[in-house]
Amino acid sequence: MPNLGPIAKTKRVLTLLWTVAFGVGAGYRAKIKIFLGGSWLYLMYRMKRHSKFSSEIRILGHAFLYEFEDFTDFATFREVLLNHSYGRRRYSDVKVILDLGSNIGLSVLFFRSLYPDAVILGFEPNPENFHRLDRLAKRLTNVQVFNIAIMNFDGATEFFCDPIRGCASSLLKRRDGLVPIMVDAKSLDTILEELHLDSIDLLKFDIEGAEYDVFREFNRIADIRNVIGEVHGDLIDGSVEDFLSLFEDFIVHTESLSKGRFIMYANEKE
Repeated sequence: MPNLGPIAKTKRVLTLLWTVAFGVGAGYRAKIKIFLGGSWLYLMYRMKRHSKFSSEIRILGHAFLYEFEDFTDFATFREVLLNHSYGRRRYSDVKVILDLGSNIGLSVLFFRSLYPDAVILGFEPNPENFHRLDRLAKRLTNVQVFNIAIMNFDGATEFFCDPIRGCASSLLKRRDGLVPIMVDAKSLDTILEELHLDSIDLLKFDIEGAEYDVFREFNRIADIRNVIGEVHGDLIDGSVEDFLSLFEDFIVHTESLSKGRFIMYANEKE
């Protein structure tokens, strides 16, 4: 959070909590519970202590019971579920979805709501995030998750965990204070082969700078119909132009997020 004065910081926190609570809460009681519970999580976050609570949320008309465990999740809620960072457009005939970088599962919930009959396959290397993702997936139908990193090779790789914000963990060491661990990694080609996938209707990625290496080594891009993902132009090992050229056979649209970062929508040509 930016270096703000105490009044401005409190106002920003309360605005975030209010926005999420009244944006996803399934009913008035749930909205109040999420707002008050989020306020408590913020106090625990400031005290470096842990707490959690459950409440019913509603996404695109579908209700889910969600377990809130971390104040920092609220920003992800706003980004994924309220700002629809992975797009409002609903693609036709979506049967199989690959979610690369599922984090704690909010993107899985979004796609489950948008495509209730699709099979969703989620991949998340951070062990703590995956623990929450796995618990969530077990309450959903046709969702399978894997505790692996998506890379351009098969084997083990170093992964840097952010002890405060799991969503900021990365395959790259972006700053001091990150905790290095070893995680299993597989390439996209291996994933498609092992899961016997002939084609993918929708592939989403948010893999914190590994996207250029992953896609430039991927040999089956023609088997993907639609791609949505966050491109970290400040982190990838190459230029943004080089990355976008990998999708020259798609219709590509981008939306800026911040300096050097944007959402890419790549759709098969008719």
